[in-house]
Amino acid sequence: MTRQSPDAPSLRELILEDPDRVVADRDVITALVAATEGGLGANVVDLRGALLERLQLRLGALEKAHRGVISAAYDNVSATRQIHRVALSLLDCARLAEVMRTVHDEVPELLSVDIARLALEVDEGGRPKGLRGAVALPQGQIAAYLGAEGDAARRVTLRPVPAEGAAHFYGADAAWVRSEAAIRLELGAAGRPALLLLGAADEARFDRSQGTDLLAFLGAVTEQTVSRLLP
Repeated sequence: MTRQSPDAPSLRELILEDPDRVVADRDVITALVAATEGGLGANVVDLRGALLERLQLRLGALEKAHRGVISAAYDNVSATRQIHRVALSLLDCARLAEVMRTVHDEVPELLSVDIARLALEVDEGGRPKGLRGAVALPQGQIAAYLGAEGDAARRVTLRPVPAEGAAHFYGADAAWVRSEAAIRLELGAAGRPALLLLGAADEARFDRSQGTDLLAFLGAVTEQTVSRLLP
Protein backbone atom coordinates (compact mmCIF):
# COMPACT_ATOMS: atom_id res chain seq x y z
CA MET A 1 0.00 0.00 0.00
CA THR A 2 1.25 3.48 -0.90
CA ARG A 3 1.88 5.58 2.18
CA GLN A 4 0.68 9.16 2.03
CA SER A 5 3.32 11.88 2.36
CA PRO A 6 3.26 13.53 5.79
CA ASP A 7 2.83 16.91 4.14
CA ALA A 8 -0.02 15.81 1.86
CA PRO A 9 -3.48 16.90 3.04
CA SER A 10 -5.76 14.10 4.16
CA LEU A 11 -9.10 13.37 2.50
CA ARG A 12 -10.80 14.72 5.62
CA GLU A 13 -8.90 17.98 5.40
CA LEU A 14 -9.72 18.33 1.68
CA ILE A 15 -13.41 17.82 2.35
CA LEU A 16 -13.46 20.24 5.27
CA GLU A 17 -11.57 22.81 3.23
CA ASP A 18 -14.02 22.71 0.30
CA PRO A 19 -17.21 20.77 1.16
CA ASP A 20 -19.11 22.31 -1.76
CA ARG A 21 -17.09 20.18 -4.16
CA VAL A 22 -18.52 17.06 -2.52
CA VAL A 23 -22.07 18.36 -2.29
CA ALA A 24 -22.07 19.50 -5.92
CA ASP A 25 -20.97 16.11 -7.22
CA ARG A 26 -24.03 13.89 -7.65
CA ASP A 27 -22.01 10.70 -8.12
CA VAL A 28 -20.07 11.27 -4.88
CA ILE A 29 -23.22 12.03 -2.87
CA THR A 30 -24.98 8.95 -4.31
CA ALA A 31 -22.04 6.75 -3.38
CA LEU A 32 -21.90 8.13 0.19
CA VAL A 33 -25.62 7.58 0.72
CA ALA A 34 -25.43 4.07 -0.72
CA ALA A 35 -22.59 3.26 1.69
CA THR A 36 -24.81 4.07 4.67
CA GLU A 37 -27.86 2.13 3.49
CA GLY A 38 -26.40 -1.19 4.55
CA GLY A 39 -26.60 -0.16 8.19
CA LEU A 40 -30.34 0.51 8.08
CA GLY A 41 -32.72 -2.03 9.48
CA ALA A 42 -35.29 -3.71 7.27
CA ASN A 43 -38.09 -1.71 8.89
CA VAL A 44 -36.39 1.69 8.54
CA VAL A 45 -37.70 4.01 5.87
CA ASP A 46 -34.86 6.05 4.35
CA LEU A 47 -36.55 9.40 3.82
CA ARG A 48 -33.18 11.01 3.25
CA GLY A 49 -32.49 8.71 0.31
CA ALA A 50 -35.94 9.36 -1.16
CA LEU A 51 -35.43 13.09 -0.80
CA LEU A 52 -32.02 12.85 -2.42
CA GLU A 53 -33.46 10.90 -5.37
CA ARG A 54 -36.14 13.54 -5.85
CA LEU A 55 -33.59 16.33 -5.68
CA GLN A 56 -31.45 14.53 -8.22
CA LEU A 57 -34.40 14.33 -10.62
CA ARG A 58 -35.09 18.03 -10.17
CA LEU A 59 -31.43 18.86 -10.70
CA GLY A 60 -31.39 16.80 -13.88
CA ALA A 61 -34.46 18.64 -15.17
CA LEU A 62 -32.89 22.01 -14.34
CA GLU A 63 -29.67 21.07 -16.12
CA LYS A 64 -31.65 20.00 -19.19
CA ALA A 65 -33.61 23.26 -19.16
CA HIS A 66 -30.38 25.19 -18.75
CA ARG A 67 -28.88 23.49 -21.79
CA GLY A 68 -32.07 24.25 -23.73
CA VAL A 69 -31.87 27.95 -22.84
CA ILE A 70 -28.22 28.11 -23.93
CA SER A 71 -29.01 26.33 -27.19
CA ALA A 72 -31.94 28.65 -27.93
CA ALA A 73 -29.82 31.71 -27.17
CA TYR A 74 -27.10 30.48 -29.50
CA ASP A 75 -29.63 29.82 -32.28
CA ASN A 76 -31.09 33.29 -31.80
CA VAL A 77 -27.67 34.93 -32.03
CA SER A 78 -26.91 32.94 -35.18
CA ALA A 79 -30.25 33.90 -36.76
CA THR A 80 -29.70 37.55 -35.85
CA ARG A 81 -26.33 37.54 -37.60
CA GLN A 82 -27.87 35.96 -40.71
CA ILE A 83 -30.63 38.56 -40.89
CA HIS A 84 -28.17 41.39 -40.36
CA ARG A 85 -26.01 40.14 -43.22
CA VAL A 86 -29.01 40.12 -45.55
CA ALA A 87 -30.06 43.58 -44.36
CA LEU A 88 -26.60 44.96 -45.07
CA SER A 89 -26.61 43.40 -48.54
CA LEU A 90 -29.96 45.01 -49.30
CA LEU A 91 -28.90 48.41 -47.98
CA ASP A 92 -25.85 48.29 -50.24
CA CYS A 93 -28.06 47.96 -53.34
CA ALA A 94 -28.03 51.04 -55.57
CA ARG A 95 -30.46 49.72 -58.17
CA LEU A 96 -33.60 47.60 -58.18
CA ALA A 97 -31.82 45.00 -60.30
CA GLU A 98 -29.33 44.53 -57.46
CA VAL A 99 -32.19 44.08 -55.01
CA MET A 100 -33.66 41.33 -57.16
CA ARG A 101 -30.28 39.63 -57.49
CA THR A 102 -29.83 39.78 -53.71
CA VAL A 103 -33.28 38.30 -53.10
CA HIS A 104 -32.94 35.50 -55.64
CA ASP A 105 -29.28 34.57 -55.21
CA GLU A 106 -28.01 35.70 -51.80
CA VAL A 107 -30.99 35.46 -49.46
CA PRO A 108 -31.48 31.66 -49.79
CA GLU A 109 -27.82 31.03 -49.03
CA LEU A 110 -27.53 33.55 -46.21
CA LEU A 111 -30.74 32.43 -44.47
CA SER A 112 -30.42 28.70 -45.20
CA VAL A 113 -33.70 28.53 -47.10
CA ASP A 114 -34.35 26.93 -50.47
CA ILE A 115 -36.01 29.74 -52.37
CA ALA A 116 -36.79 33.45 -52.03
CA ARG A 117 -39.21 35.48 -54.13
CA LEU A 118 -40.38 39.08 -54.23
CA ALA A 119 -43.98 39.38 -55.41
CA LEU A 120 -45.97 42.56 -55.90
CA GLU A 121 -49.34 43.59 -57.19
CA VAL A 122 -49.27 45.69 -60.34
CA ASP A 123 -51.70 47.71 -62.36
CA GLU A 124 -53.00 46.04 -65.45
CA GLY A 125 -50.33 45.99 -68.12
CA GLY A 126 -47.00 46.22 -66.29
CA ARG A 127 -44.74 46.40 -63.31
CA PRO A 128 -42.40 49.04 -61.92
CA LYS A 129 -39.34 49.55 -64.08
CA GLY A 130 -36.26 47.75 -62.79
CA LEU A 131 -38.10 44.97 -60.94
CA ARG A 132 -37.43 42.36 -63.57
CA GLY A 133 -37.59 38.98 -61.91
CA ALA A 134 -40.26 40.00 -59.42
CA VAL A 135 -43.52 38.06 -59.48
CA ALA A 136 -46.22 40.35 -60.90
CA LEU A 137 -49.71 39.74 -59.56
CA PRO A 138 -53.15 41.22 -60.19
CA GLN A 139 -54.62 43.40 -57.47
CA GLY A 140 -56.04 41.44 -54.56
CA GLN A 141 -53.94 38.32 -55.24
CA ILE A 142 -51.77 38.71 -52.14
CA ALA A 143 -54.72 38.99 -49.74
CA ALA A 144 -56.33 35.99 -51.44
CA TYR A 145 -53.16 33.93 -51.08
CA LEU A 146 -52.66 34.76 -47.40
CA GLY A 147 -56.33 34.20 -46.64
CA ALA A 148 -57.49 34.33 -43.04
CA GLU A 149 -53.90 33.84 -41.83
CA GLY A 150 -52.82 37.09 -43.42
CA ASP A 151 -54.19 39.40 -40.77
CA ALA A 152 -53.55 42.97 -41.88
CA ALA A 153 -51.96 43.72 -38.49
CA ARG A 154 -49.46 40.88 -38.89
CA ARG A 155 -46.40 41.48 -41.05
CA VAL A 156 -45.11 37.89 -41.06
CA THR A 157 -47.05 34.67 -41.65
CA LEU A 158 -45.32 31.32 -41.03
CA ARG A 159 -47.15 28.28 -42.35
CA PRO A 160 -47.21 25.21 -44.59
CA VAL A 161 -47.48 26.22 -48.23
CA PRO A 162 -51.16 26.10 -49.25
CA ALA A 163 -52.20 23.65 -51.93
CA GLU A 164 -53.78 26.37 -54.03
CA GLY A 165 -52.19 29.58 -55.23
CA ALA A 166 -48.55 28.72 -54.58
CA ALA A 167 -47.80 28.29 -58.28
CA HIS A 168 -48.55 32.00 -58.84
CA PHE A 169 -45.61 32.84 -56.54
CA TYR A 170 -43.13 29.98 -56.93
CA GLY A 171 -43.91 28.82 -60.46
CA ALA A 172 -42.73 25.27 -61.15
CA ASP A 173 -40.87 25.25 -57.82
CA ALA A 174 -44.20 25.18 -55.98
CA ALA A 175 -44.19 21.39 -56.40
CA TRP A 176 -41.49 20.94 -53.74
CA VAL A 177 -41.87 23.99 -51.46
CA ARG A 178 -43.49 22.77 -48.24
CA SER A 179 -43.31 25.67 -45.77
CA GLU A 180 -42.90 29.41 -46.10
CA ALA A 181 -42.45 32.73 -44.39
CA ALA A 182 -44.65 35.31 -46.11
CA ILE A 183 -43.50 38.82 -45.20
CA ARG A 184 -45.99 41.53 -46.08
CA LEU A 185 -44.59 44.73 -47.65
CA GLU A 186 -46.00 48.06 -48.78
CA LEU A 187 -43.88 49.61 -51.53
CA GLY A 188 -43.56 53.23 -52.51
CA ALA A 189 -45.63 56.23 -51.51
CA ALA A 190 -48.78 54.50 -52.72
CA GLY A 191 -48.19 51.52 -50.45
CA ARG A 192 -48.26 48.95 -53.25
CA PRO A 193 -48.97 45.49 -51.70
CA ALA A 194 -46.04 43.11 -51.98
CA LEU A 195 -44.67 39.94 -50.39
CA LEU A 196 -41.17 38.74 -49.63
CA LEU A 197 -41.47 34.96 -49.64
CA LEU A 198 -38.96 32.56 -48.09
CA GLY A 199 -39.68 28.95 -48.97
CA ALA A 200 -38.28 25.65 -47.77
CA ALA A 201 -38.58 22.03 -48.83
CA ASP A 202 -38.67 21.08 -45.14
CA GLU A 203 -42.24 21.36 -43.93
CA ALA A 204 -41.00 22.07 -40.38
CA ARG A 205 -38.67 24.92 -41.41
CA PHE A 206 -41.33 27.58 -40.85
CA ASP A 207 -43.90 27.01 -38.13
CA ARG A 208 -46.54 29.20 -36.50
CA SER A 209 -44.93 28.70 -33.09
CA GLN A 210 -41.69 30.41 -34.15
CA GLY A 211 -40.85 34.03 -33.41
CA THR A 212 -41.14 36.56 -36.21
CA ASP A 213 -39.32 39.67 -34.92
CA LEU A 214 -36.21 39.14 -37.03
CA LEU A 215 -38.23 38.41 -40.17
CA ALA A 216 -40.33 41.51 -39.54
CA PHE A 217 -37.10 43.51 -39.36
CA LEU A 218 -35.95 41.99 -42.66
CA GLY A 219 -39.29 42.92 -44.19
CA ALA A 220 -38.93 46.53 -43.03
CA VAL A 221 -35.44 46.78 -44.54
CA THR A 222 -36.62 45.27 -47.83
CA GLU A 223 -39.61 47.57 -47.92
CA GLN A 224 -37.54 50.70 -47.32
CA THR A 225 -34.85 49.68 -49.82
CA VAL A 226 -37.25 48.90 -52.66
CA SER A 227 -39.39 51.98 -51.97
CA ARG A 228 -36.29 54.19 -52.05
CA LEU A 229 -35.24 52.83 -55.44
CA LEU A 230 -38.63 52.79 -57.12
CA PRO A 231 -38.89 55.31 -60.00
